[in-house]
Amino acid sequence: MFEYVFRLAKRCANYPQFYTQIFHYRFTTGQVEKTVSFNHYYQEELTALRESGRRFSERNPALAPFLGQAGQDPDVERLLEGVAFLTGRLRQKLDEDLPELTHSLMQLLWPNYLRPLPSVSMLQFDALDGSGPGFVVERATPVESEPVNDQVCHFRTCFATQVLPLKLTHLYCSSSGGGTTLKLCLAMNGDSHLGEVKFSQLRLHLAGERRVSQAIYFAMMQKLKGITLLPLDAMGEPLLNSSGKAIELMIPVEQVKPVGFAEEESLIPYPLRRR
Repeated sequence: MFEYVFRLAKRCANYPQFYTQIFHYRFTTGQVEKTVSFNHYYQEELTALRESGRRFSERNPALAPFLGQAGQDPDVERLLEGVAFLTGRLRQKLDEDLPELTHSLMQLLWPNYLRPLPSVSMLQFDALDGSGPGFVVERATPVESEPVNDQVCHFRTCFATQVLPLKLTHLYCSSSGGGTTLKLCLAMNGDSHLGEVKFSQLRLHLAGERRVSQAIYFAMMQKLKGITLLPLDAMGEPLLNSSGKAIELMIPVEQVKPVGFAEEESLIPYPLRRR
């Protein structure tokens, strides 16, 4: 049995708040919305035509009675309104086709971003009692789901996973003036001995409420101050050295790394020419 102690920075004693920028997309679905949207284009074009006509009449005084003031010539007014109507329709059509233009551009430059994302899931591999020092589930290992209406879903693992005969027995989190301390107590499964297990890394999965797990993830990646490994005896007490002090093994903070960003840990294939 052994215990991991994570010490976080003082300003991370409380979970930081995460703000997610939300983009609202408004789609015109009703006739009233379309009419209001077109009126905006129409009024803008009509105002622009009248403003252009006023500036043109200032440079050409002979045409001032026709273009200088609104409403003096009904034929000119109908002509301006007709042009504003047509150009407003054209601007509205161009704005509506903008997503299609960007879609075509993305299809040409980054087609992989437009492909549907396949179904993904999180799997937990548990070592059986007496299974030995552990084993590795290699990348791309096929996994099948439970049949649903005689249909079986086929999955593949995304990265190599080391399955160890360990289990999390206790989890402690305490805050003080010096920061936050997170303690994980791990124990061996069955009658296995820690000396039989050979592993160079230990991966942690932060489950539970997303807000809390994201806060812990952020703190461990950005605000981690130190990691201490404490070997424990069968009673859960720290092992002592020859001088009577608890044995403490310090782990460098630089050894804590996120998972999923390496090429051999990619979720879906990514073409080299698109990087």
